[in-house]
Amino acid sequence: MNSQWLLLSAVAVGFLPGIKSTGIALAFFLTVGTIWVLRRNIRTLASWFAAAALSFCLLGSLEIYINNVLLYANPLGNTGLVRHLSNQDGPAGALANLIRYVFGFINPGWPVDPIWSRNLEAASRAVLEVLGLTGQGLHSNYSEATVIFLRNGGETGSNFGPLGAATMAISAWLVIRFRRNQHACWIALAGWVLLGATAFTVPWMEWNMRFLMLPAILFVAAALMALAPYIEQKWWVFTGVFLVLLYSAIVFPLSSFNKHPVDLVNAVQNRERQTLRERPTMQEVFDAVREMNSVYPDRPWLLHVGLDSWVLGLLEMSEVNFRPEPVLDTQDLNTASAGSESGSVMILVLNRDISPEMASSMVRIARLKREKKTAIYTWLPETSIQSAKAAGFSIAHEDLMISVGDLKVKATQNGRKFKSGLFLLVLDEEGNVVDTIFSVDFDELLTTLEGRMVIGVSIHAEGSEYDNQFFFGRMSSDLARLRVQPLKSDVYISAAELNF
Repeated sequence: MNSQWLLLSAVAVGFLPGIKSTGIALAFFLTVGTIWVLRRNIRTLASWFAAAALSFCLLGSLEIYINNVLLYANPLGNTGLVRHLSNQDGPAGALANLIRYVFGFINPGWPVDPIWSRNLEAASRAVLEVLGLTGQGLHSNYSEATVIFLRNGGETGSNFGPLGAATMAISAWLVIRFRRNQHACWIALAGWVLLGATAFTVPWMEWNMRFLMLPAILFVAAALMALAPYIEQKWWVFTGVFLVLLYSAIVFPLSSFNKHPVDLVNAVQNRERQTLRERPTMQEVFDAVREMNSVYPDRPWLLHVGLDSWVLGLLEMSEVNFRPEPVLDTQDLNTASAGSESGSVMILVLNRDISPEMASSMVRIARLKREKKTAIYTWLPETSIQSAKAAGFSIAHEDLMISVGDLKVKATQNGRKFKSGLFLLVLDEEGNVVDTIFSVDFDELLTTLEGRMVIGVSIHAEGSEYDNQFFFGRMSSDLARLRVQPLKSDVYISAAELNF
């Protein structure tokens, strides 16, 4: 047996859990297969296990699984979330999902999201109803009536085209007429076993086709191996296979969302924008993080995310080094602040609610509206001075940096460069800054902030006949409670001058 191929297989098996936690199941099946193949060569098998273990330590994201155990007492992560993303219906759910995947594989290619896809969904429901499997194996967010086979051309909304459909059918036939001495039959069987394993472990969701890459590759390999003798001997078989391959190679990219030839060029020239084409709302987050990082370059960044978050691109940013924080508490913030010259910490909360206690201990400095439940916060240790009543405040005329004690906040337009409008620090009754707001509608601010203490700036568009201003006091329809003054140079207002 080729030792180089064995080594590569060990490296691949160790790497699988590092790609995605679903790779653990695949690594298990491949390990069982390897044990069977090498069962009579214990020494080679031991060497393979050693290489796979080393690969897992180096490439398998071992630190993530250790962190999960420390945080959740479960190597896969939050137990509730793992259960939420698992098939809860056992064998019945697995069979129902397998049927959905078979129907979902069927795709003659063109066009995207066609009428025949709705017919496949109806046929799938009819078969499941006959078998008494309606509603089995579904994620809790779905019912049988809402099951759809996505054909939108995106990464999570595509399947394997006409080639995948044809080779799945051929692989099914190879399993039905199984021959132990034919490698193609074994490869086809492996594809169906892996497809069944996915159906058994993961509940059905409309974007699950991405989990079936390996079964699809095995189906293609098995089909081509089975057809190889006929391709060489019969011209019409060769022509048919060639046309299917050519058709798939042309139609699939043209009907996809981001696999056109021009997309390959964009992936090199403007990789970030190309990456975010399927989630353009994340561009606001990227831009805001860059702007905030340029304003506060000495502050470390923490990343606190929820479900359905696009995280990888953020972790790949060269200019910002994020530290993921699955659980956000004061101890984590204190630890992060120890590495900051200013003692401040930046926190990006992405698609996630935070507790009122944590929210009250941080200052939101950018509200990002295109991604739900997303904002940028800053935090200072409890020993810092953050009260305007104790320290007063200052405003730098040139860059509109507003300082309240140890807290420094630059005026921004929801994380973007500030040009014109109103930017306010919102204070509690002790004078501590608890929030920031950008707006262009003063009347709306009067409604939402009635009676609240604020410090702010009003900047007019370039060329305006009006002067820029700063103000402080209580928001009220009685404007006498606000002190408004021209902003023509740096400003310092002492605590004694404040009259909230």
